Amino acid sequence: MASDSYRILVLGSTGQMGQTFQAIDHRGHTFYFANREELDFTKNMAAQLDKIAFKPNIIINCAAYTQVDLAEREEDLCTLINTTSVAALAEYCRIQNIKLVHYSSDYVYHNEVNSPNLEEDETNASGVYAKSKLAGEQVINRSGCSFLIIRTSWVISPFGNNFVKTMLRLFPIKDELNIVNDQIGAPTYTYDIATATLDLLPHIHNQTINYANEGLTSWFDFAQLIKELTDSSIRLNPISSEQYNAPAPRPKWSAMSMDKFRSLTKTSIPHWKDSVARCLNQLNG
Repeated sequence: MASDSYRILVLGSTGQMGQTFQAIDHRGHTFYFANREELDFTKNMAAQLDKIAFKPNIIINCAAYTQVDLAEREEDLCTLINTTSVAALAEYCRIQNIKLVHYSSDYVYHNEVNSPNLEEDETNASGVYAKSKLAGEQVINRSGCSFLIIRTSWVISPFGNNFVKTMLRLFPIKDELNIVNDQIGAPTYTYDIATATLDLLPHIHNQTINYANEGLTSWFDFAQLIKELTDSSIRLNPISSEQYNAPAPRPKWSAMSMDKFRSLTKTSIPHWKDSVARCLNQLNG
């Protein structure tokens, strides 16, 4: 095994990111995947981690509460999983001298700006989910553990629940759909996030890094591309966020600068359109 290989414990192995890590090239690293039965984020974190025989030098936390609208009614559970348990995980990593990789969200920015958000820009989380993710970042920062926080956006994959899979489910049974046209961001494929994470493993030095696929779009144009790639005849209607009237607020502007990622890794970032096509091919295959 190479001298720069790691022993990596992945938490949340049944989610979108956890399943993706199981499917990619591990580059000589040794992985262990813990599911919810082995490690439940609503229970004592340290006691559960101590019971796992695999002893990592890196933990990648793929577990999260991600139901943005339901979080408005399940604030306690959302906060427990995204903040309180993350604090316990970070403290465990500090004590055991384990490096922590944690995923956060473009929702923490929630800014009305005209340029891509930088990692150092002011955060303005709005809504229970967004606030819980920002608070999760803050408890990691205060913990004293060695960490890397990756902020990403509009996550898609062949696994779990996401926008691509929702459109594929609805297109055959609906004549038309109303899709929000005034929220701008970048759909981001879990396979690209996982690859980027492995590229970043040598850079776990108490920092936050943006990562999303290249390019920007609206949810409406995103749906249009899925329609084109699947030869669907459904009619898509653009509507405003106000017309959609979701329980939880969404950022109107989720563009993130990836300059920091490029500078550290010297790697290119796939365009969101190419990654959507790859995701659809994966689902069809």
